[in-house]
Amino acid sequence: MIDGAQTTGRIVNLLADGTTVKGFTINNGGDDADGVGISISGQGVTVSDNNISGVLTGIQTTTQNAAGNAIISGNIIDVENGISLQNTGNVVSNNVIGGGVGLSQGANTFTGNTVYGGLWLSSPTLVNDLVASDNTVNLPTGGSSQSVQNAAYLAGDNGTLNLAAGSFTLGSTLNLSNDGLTINGAGVGSTELSSISTGYGINVTGDNVSLQNFTFHGPTATGSTYGIKVTPDTNVASDRLLNFDIENVTIDRGYRTGLDLNGVDGATIKNVSVSNIVHGNGANTGQALVAHPGIKAISFTGSTRVGAAIAAAAAPRFVKTSLEMGGKNPTLIFADWEANDANWSTVVRSAFSNQGQICLCGSR
Repeated sequence: MIDGAQTTGRIVNLLADGTTVKGFTINNGGDDADGVGISISGQGVTVSDNNISGVLTGIQTTTQNAAGNAIISGNIIDVENGISLQNTGNVVSNNVIGGGVGLSQGANTFTGNTVYGGLWLSSPTLVNDLVASDNTVNLPTGGSSQSVQNAAYLAGDNGTLNLAAGSFTLGSTLNLSNDGLTINGAGVGSTELSSISTGYGINVTGDNVSLQNFTFHGPTATGSTYGIKVTPDTNVASDRLLNFDIENVTIDRGYRTGLDLNGVDGATIKNVSVSNIVHGNGANTGQALVAHPGIKAISFTGSTRVGAAIAAAAAPRFVKTSLEMGGKNPTLIFADWEANDANWSTVVRSAFSNQGQICLCGSR
């Protein structure tokens, strides 16, 4: 055991390149108000399998070298500020990190860690160089309006972000671009996310993303669009995201649309309440809705072929179904019609309101 005797400085200070510190218990005499457990200034240092507590910061790299290239692995850190990286090239893996992570430089790698706390960035652009995968991040309430976004970046590909019971504010669109990312709350009504974005509330662009067990209050500002938007970010109409999953989620508002699945193959919608409109294509979103055991009635206006498919899906459950099917006829304009802006506006609105799928359209 290394006892810092309540120092306000660095208990272990690694200045030499290539040093290894492994298997120590490092404590500051029970006083966690000050001190650094392990400070790394040399390059190529390995810090592994240590147990660090009783200090302010568990492990830090310094700015002595622009690229630290340290390996930080297998440590158990129980402090106020877990790991602070002030240079690049470091690999942080398979640690248990209490107190979260701070980055003053990008281009660092985090994989397989369990983190209790969030991710603090000296600049928001640092996430562009962050490499993160398979991390489990447990985020408490009380952070900034960017805390959920930063924690999602730290969880990374195939990672999990667990949100504590309580309220979280999303100051801007929550972008979920990592493949295989799971966002998991403590339960509907227990974990609440409130968006004050002027755009999307949550924008999902990664494959195999899962949203579970929370209440989401979508953005309501004028100009905002979707509560939760799920679509590829390629701007190619034929592209699809794979296997989006949303379970045990309540979406209670959105300026225009609560949930929009636009370009998803393999969507799972289970125990989801939306006090708005669910958008998406018929093969995925529509099929998931008509087959869902929670749907008690179906009303459809559209083609005969789709109506027949809906009837086949609803029949085994004896769901009440109303189908208005048939073709789309043209709106006729006669030779004596007066062409002016007002009349053109009326004709276009009469032909295409609700995609022409109402009885009051001029073509019906």
